[in-house]
Amino acid sequence: MASEQLNTEVGTAPESAIAGVVGTLGLKTDVFIAQLLNFLIILFVLWRWAYKPLLKILEEREVRIKKGLDDADAAGARLADIEKEHVAVLARAREEGAVFIKDAHARADEKREELLAKSRAEISKLVTDARKKIADERATAAEELKKEIAALVVTTAEMVLKERIDADKDATIMNKSLKKIKKSK
Repeated sequence: MASEQLNTEVGTAPESAIAGVVGTLGLKTDVFIAQLLNFLIILFVLWRWAYKPLLKILEEREVRIKKGLDDADAAGARLADIEKEHVAVLARAREEGAVFIKDAHARADEKREELLAKSRAEISKLVTDARKKIADERATAAEELKKEIAALVVTTAEMVLKERIDADKDATIMNKSLKKIKKSK
């Protein structure tokens, strides 16, 4: 019996030691294995149907966030490009406006000079016409004056001579007098 007891104690010593530790913790081996098996099954189910889809959703969200950040960076770069282009367009518009204004001033100056030249030409023509008219009127007045002087000379000569010369002789004397006056000038 003692050897049986010894064999039983030796054979069961490690089991009893394990059972003693497990027993001290209040764990039962059958229940522990069943709970461990349940835990592994639940862990597999959660990993298969909850953890993987959750990881997939998180990865998709990460991709969307990364894409959103990239899009925001691209939009910021595009906005900066648009701003540069806007500044360049405004600068070109200012330059074109300045050139347009300069051209408009040049055309206005040309038009003013053209109008001044036209006005000067018209004034010159008017002055020339007026001088010609004055010269013509002066010549006409001189002619009339000569005729009147000739008539006065004839009248004076008649008075002096007290006799009347006929009209043909009168015209001849006037023409001779006019020729003498012209030569004296």
